[in-house]
Amino acid sequence: MAREYLDSAEVSVIIHHAPCLDGLSAAAVCPHNVTYIGFNPNVHKVATHPDINNLPGEQSIVFFDCAPHTVDELLQLRTKHKRVMIVDHHIGSQRIFENVEGCFFRMDKAGCVLAWEYFRDTDEMPEILVHIGDRDLGKFNETNRLIGYALMDMNIRTVASMRSLVFLDSVMASLVTGGQMIVERIERLKRDTPVFFGELSGHRFVYAQLDSYQFVSELAEYLYTKYDVAFTVLYYYENGKWKFSLRTNKDEVDVSLIAKEHFNGNGHKRAAGGALDAIPDFISPCTSGQQAPPVE
Repeated sequence: MAREYLDSAEVSVIIHHAPCLDGLSAAAVCPHNVTYIGFNPNVHKVATHPDINNLPGEQSIVFFDCAPHTVDELLQLRTKHKRVMIVDHHIGSQRIFENVEGCFFRMDKAGCVLAWEYFRDTDEMPEILVHIGDRDLGKFNETNRLIGYALMDMNIRTVASMRSLVFLDSVMASLVTGGQMIVERIERLKRDTPVFFGELSGHRFVYAQLDSYQFVSELAEYLYTKYDVAFTVLYYYENGKWKFSLRTNKDEVDVSLIAKEHFNGNGHKRAAGGALDAIPDFISPCTSGQQAPPVE
């Protein structure tokens, strides 16, 4: 359906989720030269993003693994360009754009998988994309854990860097080896990070402050498995904003709604995020948090 709306060979601009392994991988699989623009919905807006606003007119644009904040933003962009399409898997964005022409969503597939099917459907997908995609959807196994650790440690920030890995035949073995070296660092993080309990939206949750986004998913999974909570909130300071990452393993909890209501964010049902100028009182350990018992 997406190719019927916009032929993949005609794409001239890819706007991808960034910084995000899934978003970078989605952009990296494009087989021809295009303009790449990183877009973080928790930080950027289409109307004020300089790279988007400085594009020459009449482009054929695809948003992969991300979307504008509103239908009006999308429609305004379409007045300047030939085609603007969304291919995404975030439930918050689906709620906004599901009835808009040229917007395609699959909750069961990651952005890199959707991009591969759009650009290279007849080719065999590299194994690394399978693992990146599963990890982005919260489908963890030992292999994609180790690959994820290694990729995060490499701090990949460009499409070119990601492309060099996606199409490297020997990449899997080296990434697994690199990931094994990082496991002990993650175990120290689990052991040494102070965590606290709070109440929000009628749910008990556990939260902690980190130095960066690195290993957020691993610590979140550890915490919501260890403690009887509805979800986790892990937060850190970056580029003048407090960034918040929400995770859950409960079917009855939708953290994308919690992120939207309390953290100016969006995301998936089980994984979402947001950004604020200050830490809200309801997750301040000094004012309202009950410290969790020491990790055994």
